[in-house]
Amino acid sequence: MTELDKRLWQQCDIHYAKHRELCLNLQNQHQVNVNLLLLAWYLDGQKLGLDRAQWQEVIQLLSRWESQLLVPYRRLRQRGKARLPAPEYRRMLDVELSLERQGQSLILNWLRRQSLTPHHHNLQNFLHQYDLDPLVVANFQRQKDAVA
Repeated sequence: MTELDKRLWQQCDIHYAKHRELCLNLQNQHQVNVNLLLLAWYLDGQKLGLDRAQWQEVIQLLSRWESQLLVPYRRLRQRGKARLPAPEYRRMLDVELSLERQGQSLILNWLRRQSLTPHHHNLQNFLHQYDLDPLVVANFQRQKDAVA
């Protein structure tokens, strides 16, 4: 793992911790890939960018992998939440996190083969793939922050 790889996911973890509810809301209500959402935020902060075609490509790549492994496992874990003792459920969460980390590796391998351009419209380009408006997402986050 390169220094960029470590820094990327460390920053994404920090951002996720601050915006966990928003990330999970977008994941559960709009099937947004949280790792890619965090990548878009990170790249915007670095003023590096991917165009819409690149976002579409990586979304499709990850969607195929997730639909075969992560999503079925996540559904199983969610069904088990009310039925499993807490330690077993926690182990299931740990396995899901491990699968998420594998997804991050797929993203990094893909990202290393891409040409990044000097711009920062990643969040807009990424959310466009889900027909979501970045301003709506920003307004949702401001409302949540005002309540907290």
